[in-house]
Amino acid sequence: MRFKRFLLLTPLTALTLSSCAMNIFDLFSQTDPEEGAYGYVEQTTTFAKSSLPSITYKNLQIANTVSGGACNAIPSTGDINLLVVPIEFRGYPFTSKTLSDLNRCFNGNGSIETGYWESLSSFYKKSSFNKLNLVAEITPVYSLSSTPTTFLPTSSGDSSKISSLVKEVSDWYKTNNPGEIERFDNDKDGFIDGIYLIYSCPDYNAAEKNGIQLNSNYWAFVSWLPKQKSSISSPNPNNFMWASYDFMYTGLPEEMVLNSVDAHTFIHETGHMLGFDDYYNYDADPNNDEYTDTNYKYYTPTGGLDMMDYNILDHNCWSKFALGWVNPYVIDSTTSLPLTIEINDSQSSGDFILIKDKRTKYNNSAFDEYMMVELYTPTGLNYLDSHQRYEGTYPLGFTVPGVKITHIDARVGEFRKVGLDFSGDYVDYLTLDLLGKASSTTSFNILASNTPSYSSGNQGYRLIHLMESNGKNTFQNKDYEEDNKYYFANDKTLFVGSSGRGFFTTKKFSSFFENKTKLNNGYSFPYSIKVNGIKETESGAKASITIAEV
Repeated sequence: MRFKRFLLLTPLTALTLSSCAMNIFDLFSQTDPEEGAYGYVEQTTTFAKSSLPSITYKNLQIANTVSGGACNAIPSTGDINLLVVPIEFRGYPFTSKTLSDLNRCFNGNGSIETGYWESLSSFYKKSSFNKLNLVAEITPVYSLSSTPTTFLPTSSGDSSKISSLVKEVSDWYKTNNPGEIERFDNDKDGFIDGIYLIYSCPDYNAAEKNGIQLNSNYWAFVSWLPKQKSSISSPNPNNFMWASYDFMYTGLPEEMVLNSVDAHTFIHETGHMLGFDDYYNYDADPNNDEYTDTNYKYYTPTGGLDMMDYNILDHNCWSKFALGWVNPYVIDSTTSLPLTIEINDSQSSGDFILIKDKRTKYNNSAFDEYMMVELYTPTGLNYLDSHQRYEGTYPLGFTVPGVKITHIDARVGEFRKVGLDFSGDYVDYLTLDLLGKASSTTSFNILASNTPSYSSGNQGYRLIHLMESNGKNTFQNKDYEEDNKYYFANDKTLFVGSSGRGFFTTKKFSSFFENKTKLNNGYSFPYSIKVNGIKETESGAKASITIAEV
């Protein structure tokens, strides 16, 4: 079970592209001896995207390396019904307004109804390019006779009562709504796709500010019930979210609390229910004395700027790819190079480029190792978080358009139970038949993680690692214990059509790779990626990218 200290942000009006916001659209004419001249280059040949991926997180099923059994995930496409249950503790009654706000937060029509940002439903509809439509049913209140402190004593770290409550609530709903629970098994696999338990007391951090001591499990997290049996006729619970109602209000300005709600926390947690790991680093906690390797301890691989990192901005293209929402332009050994590709901004189009090494073939899924190229813009779902820092201190989203180049190592391993532990080996080629072999002793999961101690095999292998355009790896934060400062991503992280900030090779960026100029799979990456320039379009922005052999 993992949980996160979330960021909630303040409001802003909608963005329109303008010359002042998009000042890097000016074409560059600089020349570098190695990189050559910069200036926007139009694509001259037709280059088609690949088909949508054959395997998504739903196929992978989030292998549970604790119990060895597969865990359920919310389907990532289609009309999906979610079960949301308000859990009322004695002494903390829900008001009619809070319950109405809960519905706005989950089902509202964007800022028109939330008064602030997106609802859970409107965010995922936009992020998925209309492929995922989440509809939450808010049940009647489920009242407990317990107070928060009798349900979870402050002296105990045990969260098993929450798991038991999930089962209890599921049975209660089945009893009071005969034949209705099947609506929440949208993919007909015998499990309720997602249960959200929203409790009526404050989270422990908010309570502490008011002098109230609560168990630290009064927070927001997603977890799974292990060893649940599938039942098509009466689906059983598996994955669930546990969160306080007050996450709807915590990040709002004081003057907006009465009339607005914020879904940032619920959006991030739903990312876990869809299959995502956190992209931040759990080992980076300075109070974590168990992990001491400073080569990796303070790494911030995505620089804080991602919905699954500091729960800001939109999901990146890899996340959307893993859910089957977008598909790439693929560069592999069969591609004739050099090649110039124009890609639209990922926010409006979902465009991105996947570049394999020269020795391995593309397996038609997100679960492999490669370099990823996408064009970011501070528009759409990125707008709010790129214009307002949380509490004035947290990382600000990128405020200008620019190209993100990211090293992805999402290779899957087959985990086999040996005694009480699991050992994992890379799977050379993914197939649905192979994933179907998951059992209580064999499961499949991504081996690399952005938390070093969670990475199987090599702690230096990160799942998703954003490059920094100047080639300096500040995200490694090796000097944290001396200067007590984290380096996060900022506008200068992005690649633009400029000498010094527009050219990538593994030689120039060797400090970002565990094996220097080679990828984690041991093969070289014999290509350069050059961002020729970025220009404004009627619908957003476009970048010119040239890939060549080196």
